[in-house]
Amino acid sequence: MKRKNKEKKKAMNYENKDELDVIINKYQEKLYTFISRENKEDKLICDWISIKLVRLSQNGNMLARGQITTLLRYLVDYWVEFDRSFFNWKGYNDLIDNHISACIRRFRYAGSFIGYLYRTLEYSGRGLTPLEKFSLDDYWLDDKKRIINIFLRK
Repeated sequence: MKRKNKEKKKAMNYENKDELDVIINKYQEKLYTFISRENKEDKLICDWISIKLVRLSQNGNMLARGQITTLLRYLVDYWVEFDRSFFNWKGYNDLIDNHISACIRRFRYAGSFIGYLYRTLEYSGRGLTPLEKFSLDDYWLDDKKRIINIFLRK
C-alpha cells in the first residue's frame, strides 16, 4: 500500500502582542523561575510557561519566540555555569542559540519542554571540545615573547 505524503502546514509568521500578554500577565510573578527555582512547584510552573510560549511560537508568533528564547537563555546560561554536564558549552553562545531555536521548532510531545531542552543540550554537548583557554602571560611559540607583548606595541 502506498503512503500519501502529508504536507506540513507551515505557520505564517506574525506579531500579536495581545496573545503574548495573556500568557505573560498570567505568570508575571513566576517568570523568576527561569533564573532561580526554589522548589518543585517552581520547576513545574517554569515548564508550563515554557510550553505555552513554545506552542505560541510554533504557531508563528514572533514576539513569543523572542520572549521564550530570552527566558530560556537565562536558564541555559545557569546550566552552563553550574552543571558539569554543560561544561563543554562554554564559549559556544551562537551554537546554544541555534539549539534553543531548533528545540522550540521541533518540540512535539506532551512531556516537559525544559527536560527536552536539557537532554538535547546535554547530548549535543558531548561532542563539543572545550574552547582552548590561554593566558596573556604565557609565552608565544618562540618562547621569547609573552603573548601580551604582541598585542601591546609601543
